[in-house]
Amino acid sequence: MEKEYYTPEISELFVGYECQIIQIGNPKEVWLESLIDNTSKFIRYDYLIKNKALRTKYLDKQDIIDLGFTTPAYTDCEGYEYYKFLEDSTEVRIVLNGYEDYSKITIKYDLDSVFEGICKSKNELKKLMKDYLNIPI
Repeated sequence: MEKEYYTPEISELFVGYECQIIQIGNPKEVWLESLIDNTSKFIRYDYLIKNKALRTKYLDKQDIIDLGFTTPAYTDCEGYEYYKFLEDSTEVRIVLNGYEDYSKITIKYDLDSVFEGICKSKNELKKLMKDYLNIPI
């Protein structure tokens, strides 16, 4: 994957969304870690997105581990990595960097696939875990 970051759409943002915002007034390009919360309602996120002053990191292995998944439990013969969530029966198959700017994932609970699709960031994976498995992260 060439790019590490992308500019999200305004519809992707939610309370708890992790991103970086460019520091205004600094002659060097300095990006500050930011977390969208209830107190940031006065920030003009639409303006920041329009001017490419807000960015989100693409999903990577460290993000997956930071969310509580094990290091790859195993890798199949095609190179797909399988991660387990804590000690339960939730399994996530993740193809990282399999595409130009996103990762393809499958979330399984027991043996049933509950989600198959695209996941660009840690934010999206957190939302998927909550929506499909009722696991708030």
